[in-house]
Amino acid sequence: NGFFRSVGSDESVPEKQNNPKTLYNWGQVKALRALAYLNLAHFYGKPYSDATKSSLVVPIYRAADDASKPGKLATLDEVYQFIVKDLIQAADSMDKSKVVRSNKQYLNATVARGALARAYMDMGQWEKAYDVANTVITTQAKNYPLIAAKDILTNGFNDYKTPEFIWAININEDNTGKLVSFWGHMDVFTYSYASVGAGKGINANLQGEIPETDLRKGWFSKSKGLPINKFFHAARQIQGDRTWTSDIVFMRMAEMYLIASEAAARKGDEASAKKHLLTLLKERTAADNYAAVEAKVNGLSGDDLLKEILYNWRVEMWGEGFSLTVMKRFKIDIQRSGRNIYYPNQIIKWDDPRLIYQLPQNETSNNPLIK
Repeated sequence: NGFFRSVGSDESVPEKQNNPKTLYNWGQVKALRALAYLNLAHFYGKPYSDATKSSLVVPIYRAADDASKPGKLATLDEVYQFIVKDLIQAADSMDKSKVVRSNKQYLNATVARGALARAYMDMGQWEKAYDVANTVITTQAKNYPLIAAKDILTNGFNDYKTPEFIWAININEDNTGKLVSFWGHMDVFTYSYASVGAGKGINANLQGEIPETDLRKGWFSKSKGLPINKFFHAARQIQGDRTWTSDIVFMRMAEMYLIASEAAARKGDEASAKKHLLTLLKERTAADNYAAVEAKVNGLSGDDLLKEILYNWRVEMWGEGFSLTVMKRFKIDIQRSGRNIYYPNQIIKWDDPRLIYQLPQNETSNNPLIK
């Protein structure tokens, strides 16, 4: 908000429209603020619906607000409308600027539209979600080609320059999270938690659903389900990386295909749903098995098609931060597997109150407008 005040406002595109850099940065900051609120909505809000959209979530702070004064809680609907407005304006502003980002660490209009598609999915606005995701695919698929089938087990998700990555961060000595980084928690080849026994593994029940024809089955170790062939340091030596400088991806093209497929299925356009899903699966299946996979998907409809899309969300995006929103959107209860240390074999319902964070005491103590 300080940035917005410095250039005039967060309500409309800056008057300095002859300054491309200002337009571009205004769009970047708009998108970043929206992404922050989208995360807050995911963690502190109930799943969006007519029954919940009037529930209170978090305060909204705009550039025109007095930063020294606390804000009241906004409704879930107000938060999402705020997010949508920011993302639409962000994409428009970055488009108008005609600035080409220097690398994938910075946001661009494609990132803003990808985030907008996420927000529309949360809201159940399938037509809008499909239109945005389909636009990203049709205009940007060549710029962000899917990781190819031949590379799916060797890519490692460790290089921000990976062509499929739409938005990713180059991690170096200055910005690494070290022991508590994503890689410290996920990668047995990085010296930290996962490498000394606190590994993160795929749900054994889900792992059991992955057929031999799915190349992603090879992402996970057979005994513990560790993502040893999805997330790994390039050297691939146990505890070999002690610099914690593998890169981090925040958005990639596979997500856009899944959004387009699900949104199309939910709005009754099953042909488009299958087309987008099969585009993804062609790069997740060995060539000699693809005809059978294609026939299977083309034979699905209704709930069976949605179940196939759900399966692909859970496997394709495993470990990338989507399980909570997917669980709530599909209204699926998840049975934890026996390999879980906490709550083994227990069923967690999609609307379990434990899946919604409580506001921190520091916030409620210092903000008298929050009851």
